Amino acid sequence: MEGNNTTVAGVLQGTNNTNSAAAGGVNEFMLYVKYTFYAYSCMLVFGVPGNILVILTNTISVTHKAARNLICVALSVVDLCFLVIQYTRMAYLHFVWNDLKNVNVVTCKLSDYCYFLFSHLDAWMIVMMSVERLVAVYKPHLVKRIFSLRRAKWILAAMIFAFVAFDFDLTIR
Repeated sequence: MEGNNTTVAGVLQGTNNTNSAAAGGVNEFMLYVKYTFYAYSCMLVFGVPGNILVILTNTISVTHKAARNLICVALSVVDLCFLVIQYTRMAYLHFVWNDLKNVNVVTCKLSDYCYFLFSHLDAWMIVMMSVERLVAVYKPHLVKRIFSLRRAKWILAAMIFAFVAFDFDLTIR
C-alpha cells in the first residue's frame, strides 16, 4: 500500500508508482481544475467590477434610501465575498495543487463555513428582493410601508445573524 500512494503533485513530478488508469483519472482532475480555474477567473473579472458598480450606483443615487437599494447593496457585498473566497480556494488548488481543505482543520472549517454562509445569504437575499418586487407590483401603494428602510435593515440583520449561527452549527459537526 505504501508504494501506491497517488497524489496530484506526485503525478506531476513523476514520483508516484501508479498504473495508467490512476494517471488518467489524475489527468482528468487536472483538466477539471484548469478549466474551473479559468471559469472562476472569468467570473471574477466580470463579477467584481459589476458588483462594485452596483454598490457605487446604489449608494450614490438619489433614491439610495429605498429598501430595494439596501437589499441590492447587501446582495452585491455578499456576492463579492463569495466570489473572492471561492476564487482564492480555486487559485490555491490551481497553483499549489492542494485544496485549502487539506491544509489543516482550521482552513477546512473556515472554507466550508464561508462557502455555506455566503451561498445561503446570497440565495435568501435574492428571495427577499423578489418578495419586495412582488409586493411592488401587486400593491404599489403599500410597498413603502411594508418594506420600509428600517424594516429592511432589521430583516437583513436577522437573516445575517440566523445564517451566521446556523452555518456555524453546520460547520462544527
